[in-house]
Amino acid sequence: MKNIRKNLKNIRKNFRYLSSTEKQNYIEAVKAVKASISHATNRSIYDEYVLWHSLATGREDPTDPRHLRNAAHRGPVFLPWHRYYLYRFEQQLQKKVPGVTIPYWDWTQDADDPFNSPICYESPENFSYLKPSRILNSKLILLG
Repeated sequence: MKNIRKNLKNIRKNFRYLSSTEKQNYIEAVKAVKASISHATNRSIYDEYVLWHSLATGREDPTDPRHLRNAAHRGPVFLPWHRYYLYRFEQQLQKKVPGVTIPYWDWTQDADDPFNSPICYESPENFSYLKPSRILNSKLILLG
C-alpha cells in the first residue's frame, strides 16, 4: 500500500470543501510539525520554515536596479519559490499525517466580504486565522 501512495498526486482542496476529518488531520499535522525539534538547529521544524521565509524576504535581489525585489517576493521567482516552499512544508506535514495536504483559500468566493468568509470562524478547528481581531491582536500563522 505504501508504494501505491507514492504514485498518487497530492490534490489540494479548497478549505470550504474539507471534511471535518480532513480539517482535523491538517491541524494535527501542523501542530505535530510545530512540536518537532530539528536536531540541527534546536528549533521547531515549523519555526525553521518561518525563518526560511523571513530570511528569503530579507535578502535583496542583486539584479534589481530599483532594490525592490528579494529572494522570494516582487519578482519572477515569486511563484516557483513559494511552490517549492509549500511543497517542502507539505512533505513535513505528511511525515506526521500521511496523505494530508495544505488546503487553499479561493479568495474570489469571498472578495466582496472577506472577513465574513467561513475561513474566519472563531475556533481554530474552523480556520479562524483571518478574523480581523486575530490579525490586529496576535501573530498570523498557519493554523496552529
